[in-house]
Amino acid sequence: MKKKKIVIILSTVILITLVFTVTFCLNFKSTKVTTVSNKVYVGDLNVSKQSKEDLKNNLNTYFSKKLKETSIKFEVGDYKENFSLDKIGFKYNVDELVDKALNVGHDGNILTNGIEQISSLFSSKVLEAKPILDKDVFDAFKATISKKVSKPITNPNVTFLNNKLSISGGKSGVTLDESGFTENINKLNLDKNNLGNLSCTIPTKEVPVNISPDIVNKMTIIGSYSTTINHIDAGRTNNIRLFLSKLSGHVLMPNETFSCDKTAGSREIADGYTSAAGFSNNQVVDTVAGGICQGVSTLYNAVLYADLKIVERAPHCMAVTYIEEGRDATIASGNIDFKFRNNKNTPVVIQCYVNQGTTVVANIWGVNDTPNKKIEISVEKLGPNKTKTYKKTLISGKVTKTEVLSVDTYK
Repeated sequence: MKKKKIVIILSTVILITLVFTVTFCLNFKSTKVTTVSNKVYVGDLNVSKQSKEDLKNNLNTYFSKKLKETSIKFEVGDYKENFSLDKIGFKYNVDELVDKALNVGHDGNILTNGIEQISSLFSSKVLEAKPILDKDVFDAFKATISKKVSKPITNPNVTFLNNKLSISGGKSGVTLDESGFTENINKLNLDKNNLGNLSCTIPTKEVPVNISPDIVNKMTIIGSYSTTINHIDAGRTNNIRLFLSKLSGHVLMPNETFSCDKTAGSREIADGYTSAAGFSNNQVVDTVAGGICQGVSTLYNAVLYADLKIVERAPHCMAVTYIEEGRDATIASGNIDFKFRNNKNTPVVIQCYVNQGTTVVANIWGVNDTPNKKIEISVEKLGPNKTKTYKKTLISGKVTKTEVLSVDTYK
């Protein structure tokens, strides 16, 4: 009986000691670590016994070299090109890897740390090092690839006759499938054993240009505006007519953005333009292609009435005579543009021309799927040289939306 009591007491003491020991081990944390443990690798780089500063510098050097030396072959059709991982946007999270390496054998409790330290005497601890994508760099890379593989549509032939239009011909374009491209990049196996043999197919999608006869037959003028040529000048009128001829007949597919500057192309003497009055440094001077902004302003207002999405528009530095302040638009080759996007579900067609040498006309043709909708444009004077321009959308005569288009200041 006495022996039994002693056994019970000893068992109790051992149990209590064990409980306290385990509790202590589970709650005790190691002191701050300054060097990496033995036999620790980041990828295939041995980082054992390195200080935090040395570790970070060595990892940055090591991965920078790896990113530059490792490339991926991109291909679609006849296009093939290699790009290094750093150009694509891949990088390594060095700070995270530094913390992980320093914490090997130190990030648990005494019990688990002890086991890990003992195991390091016999085997290595390898930390996985896999590159991640830097979004900004990758977005820029996607834009580069898009330019290399995209093919613009060949605009169909458009004829305007007796308030009707006909469309024929044209060729579809090609553009980068951005979501598919991102998905293909994310699927790449960037394991260290595969880094020498990587390839990626570039997915593309067709930009259709064919328009069904049914859609063409339904097209009417959905937005129109005209301005008067106040100062008859043969050179200026010629410039406007030539400029508008480059824009007229352009078919804009759903979600496509139209650029006046890009579509009109070069505007020099060699292109048939002449010198005429225009703005430069807040002064009226003769400039090559002077006067074309009257065409831009007229088109801008037709686009507003067609209820298309304005992407980019800038006013003149000074007020012009052919249109109300706050309703003008200007362009400057390579610097200032007028852009708009077809936000409809069906194509639209641009028509613009000089009528009888005295009037600039701009029409937007499309399918009028909301015949009870009306757009109203108004300008509020905020002072002698400042305006605020509003756009109201009315459905069946009732205002459903009012928006500020711009606040403009003139010299």
